[in-house]
Amino acid sequence: PSCLWLRAWGDPKKDQEYIAVKNILLGLKTGTRDPDSIGLIYEIGPWLGKWVPCFRSDLYTGIDISDLSLFLLRKRYESGLIKTLLFDGYSFELNTDFCEIFVFSIDALVRASKPALFSILKSCGQVAGKSASTRLFLHYPCNTQEKSRQLGFTDVSPQEIKDWLLLSDIEEYELDFKTLSHGVIIRVGI
Repeated sequence: PSCLWLRAWGDPKKDQEYIAVKNILLGLKTGTRDPDSIGLIYEIGPWLGKWVPCFRSDLYTGIDISDLSLFLLRKRYESGLIKTLLFDGYSFELNTDFCEIFVFSIDALVRASKPALFSILKSCGQVAGKSASTRLFLHYPCNTQEKSRQLGFTDVSPQEIKDWLLLSDIEEYELDFKTLSHGVIIRVGI
């Protein structure tokens, strides 16, 4: 079960979809995002931390259900600057004292259960309610994306995601079906 969350797909240096994600994360597409001013960065399901180089490591925290994943992440980035947080796969609390918070996840949640996916959005909604500025960039499975169905990802409809967002007190969002062909990206503040 937890090994399903640990699969790392795509190379941010080679695969076109992941280059697009990297450009969004870095702000290169619009030239408006400065990685030094993004605030605290939380990645759900970092595995080996392929996205860590996009950010200042002293602002980065990897969140995972696996001690092994977090151990490997700390080992790979031994600078001691990155932080890790073990969670139960359903909910988490984040430091909301900082004025800006960015929570993202790419590929890690595509096989999570529907209750887990909903709970994670609820946690993000609670963070958004406490911080001055919260941005979300969450890759979720979506049954309207053929590749998501082919890969056997959790069967989630766009309407379910919209309902979860509403129940999580996240009212302003975009469902991005274009950046990745194997799911949807929930964008808030991006």
